[in-house]
Amino acid sequence: MNLVSVIVPVYNAEKWLPRCIESILHQTYEDFEIILVNDGSKDNSLQVCQQYQQKDKRIKVLSQPNQGVTAARKAGLSYSRGKWIVFADADDYLENSSITILVDAAVANQCDLVKGSFVGTGSGRLWVHKKLGVMNHSEYLHSYAEFKTYGVVYASIYSKHLFQDSTFSFGRDIKIGEDVLMNIDIALRTEKAVNIDNIIYNYFDNEESVMRTKLKHPSYIHRFYDLFLGLLGRSLPVESLITSINHIENIELLNAFFSPYIEYTETDFRFIKSRILKDRNAFHGKPFFYSILIQSNILTRLFKLSSKAVAGILFNKNVDILK
Repeated sequence: MNLVSVIVPVYNAEKWLPRCIESILHQTYEDFEIILVNDGSKDNSLQVCQQYQQKDKRIKVLSQPNQGVTAARKAGLSYSRGKWIVFADADDYLENSSITILVDAAVANQCDLVKGSFVGTGSGRLWVHKKLGVMNHSEYLHSYAEFKTYGVVYASIYSKHLFQDSTFSFGRDIKIGEDVLMNIDIALRTEKAVNIDNIIYNYFDNEESVMRTKLKHPSYIHRFYDLFLGLLGRSLPVESLITSINHIENIELLNAFFSPYIEYTETDFRFIKSRILKDRNAFHGKPFFYSILIQSNILTRLFKLSSKAVAGILFNKNVDILK
């Protein structure tokens, strides 16, 4: 059997960490090591890690000042001995046969990496990649460009040779979507990959997670997609992709409006309004967006709508707010 290194960044996760570790220890695949990277936790996470280390020699514990999840993954990778790398977040957990399924798929298809499906434990939502099966280098890159492969690092197994310093080069300010950028960097060196529909991973929709507590400001979204396009542009003719990727960015900008916690300046509004006007499909014909925006008074503020126009939208009248 080939050694698999399971790397778990840990930050203030004492409530969920035992479930994560236990799910790895009870894998049907036996040849693995667990590397727990305490990233400056302020709770008892480090003590939990050390307690498990004393119980099982396959568990290694690293501890560092808080540097973010990307730095924690890099530290774990540098300490790993396995041919294959699996990542897990401390508040999530694996299915019992996850590693066996991933290794078997990689060996059977002679692939550099395998990505499986995952489920949200709170919502029950199932994420299955829109493109399944074996892909060559070009097909795999296109699956990211076309948003047919999810960019998460969990529910996956990677050949260790795919990782380079550039994989972890994104700044600490990239706290949401950093795994997407990591995966595209890895995809640039991937000769062959496979997406499978097996449920590998259980994603805990944690109210205290970075995704919940770090808000995406328009400038952040814009920078993220600049990096996204820049990475893809190393191997793909991005000119043909810019329209579709900009459309996704505009949807993200609209979603950012839904948060009541972000304070927007008039400059922010002008920027987003100009983006929406250039891509009507990101806004037009989506009643859910209308209802949210109306409730938060953003329609009035952003497009200076009259009360008559707002009423027309509320009662499903054929009102084009972008005229």
